[in-house]
Amino acid sequence: MREPSGHIEEQSNPAVTVRDAKILDRLETVSGVRPEVGTDTAGNVVSLLLDNCGLDALPEEVFELRDIRLLSARDNCLRGVPDSVACLSQLRELQLSGNRIRALPIQIGQLEHLKRLDVEGNELAALPSTIVNLSNLDSLWANNNLLTTLPDGLGGLARLRRLYLYANRIRSLPRTIGNLSNLVCLDLKRNALTEIPETISGLTRLVELNLWDNAIASLPDAFWELESLCVLNLRDNALTELNYGIGNLRNLEALYLDGNALGCLPASIGSLTKLRTLKLNRCQLAALPESIGGLKSLRKLWLRENALANLPETFWGLRLRHLDLQLNALCYFPSGLCRLDELETVWLDRNGFDRAGMQSHTKPLRARGCDVSY
Repeated sequence: MREPSGHIEEQSNPAVTVRDAKILDRLETVSGVRPEVGTDTAGNVVSLLLDNCGLDALPEEVFELRDIRLLSARDNCLRGVPDSVACLSQLRELQLSGNRIRALPIQIGQLEHLKRLDVEGNELAALPSTIVNLSNLDSLWANNNLLTTLPDGLGGLARLRRLYLYANRIRSLPRTIGNLSNLVCLDLKRNALTEIPETISGLTRLVELNLWDNAIASLPDAFWELESLCVLNLRDNALTELNYGIGNLRNLEALYLDGNALGCLPASIGSLTKLRTLKLNRCQLAALPESIGGLKSLRKLWLRENALANLPETFWGLRLRHLDLQLNALCYFPSGLCRLDELETVWLDRNGFDRAGMQSHTKPLRARGCDVSY
């Protein structure tokens, strides 16, 4: 669970103003809760924490504290947010995760200074169209809800940098998503996406993209223009090939492709010279391209549950530290393993070679402290 960002001015924590103190007293009388507060140098309440207080509604007194910049009411039993949220015109951060909220009021779009909105873990079936009016929004957490679509105007959030939408029921993305040119992190894992719009190429600053556990069968050519990507997760989709354009993503440091029936890898994968982590479990691979030797930064490689009978000569020039070759079709112990000088862990279980000679085959590896499983 995220903590509130805490960038509210409460250095000297002076006494609360008389006006705000009276409001807090009434709030306690009505709800039985004495919230944790933070003040600015003039004693105005600027942060109000009502986390895990058993509330089923936000008391109206909250919305009389007009100087609030941070409101956190996480892990309660809230079923909604009152229209009067618009009264909090100075609000920068609103944390409402872990409640039972089914809808957000359209008035939320009036919070023109809002930078962080967290509605994770609620029962939202949709986001209000007015959310696109939050022109200063930097981060949005709406994961673990019941969303099936996103507002068409989502691309209007020009300052949005982080968008977390995982564990919903989203079937498609609006074409306007490509207008989020400042986005650096997009998490859409565990949804129902079948395709990605070509406008995604507009996300020129995107560093991390998570599409794990969707139903994507193919990716548009424009996808391979996301040249700022450092982390790409495409695990457990319905891909049957990896486009040659993967070689354009030269800033990739981690690539996850497990559970796609790829069959083979394009030669261009060898262009990913910054790649440090590559996961290819359950990809129905029968061979690896010679170009894999170009992955000079690769340290962790997972190839579990494929159909590999041998490995290319260039493979032994890699600087791997962790290698998983379990459940493949290797008939002989790959002697080249002993040339991987930096190898720390290797898994060879359930292949086709005779285990009888493994003790002697693996002796050089074990002698230098490599952990060998067979």
